[in-house]
Amino acid sequence: YSGGARPVLLKHDYNGSKLWAKEINPGSSEYGYFQGVAVDSSSNAYVAGGYRSSSNSVQHPYIAKFNNSGTIQWQRDLTVSSSGGTFTNITIDGSNNIFVVGQHTYGSGTNETEMLLAKYNSSGTLQWQRTLRHSTDQVRMSSITHQGSSLYMTGYLYDTNDYYKGLVMRLPDDGSLTGTYGDYTYASSSFSTGSPSYTYQNNAVAAINQSIGSNQEYGFPPTNESHSNTV
Repeated sequence: YSGGARPVLLKHDYNGSKLWAKEINPGSSEYGYFQGVAVDSSSNAYVAGGYRSSSNSVQHPYIAKFNNSGTIQWQRDLTVSSSGGTFTNITIDGSNNIFVVGQHTYGSGTNETEMLLAKYNSSGTLQWQRTLRHSTDQVRMSSITHQGSSLYMTGYLYDTNDYYKGLVMRLPDDGSLTGTYGDYTYASSSFSTGSPSYTYQNNAVAAINQSIGSNQEYGFPPTNESHSNTV
């Protein structure tokens, strides 16, 4: 969109009919995106991603809350570093606390990407923030879920030889256990938090309801296949 991109949140019913679509409306050469969404017991939707405005070329990790009708309730971002960062996924606990995970670049070197983890309450107030750094490899996280009193996350390490190493992690949901453990350092951080006021609007994206035979699909259904494999 005019040199940028717009984050869009869609809501559909069980039959695939579009109920509403909302988008953050950037200006020229601005961009944003949503990478994760979670819904609480009251059908409020929380989205996580990144955003960059034309007034600041640095990308900021960004989250927002929409109610059941698609009205935005609040927006938050973090100013993490001169190189920027993003939230890649989001989860909610039983008390509607929000946990977001992602990464940011903390320097100009090739191995200077670390995990970014933050907790917000349902009103958008930041509760704590953490980073996790590997001594030699980049840390990039892609998913998070909450269970009991723990956060489970997956991602990967990326080293200077262009090798990827799968990474699964379990951390307490209270932000404790900071310290250095082998090649990893889990630490408190103090990135500044903000309340951006990006405008949002209804989006007129048409619902796709493509009929192919007896199927109602988004796109084309797979061909019929028969498998008889033993694992």
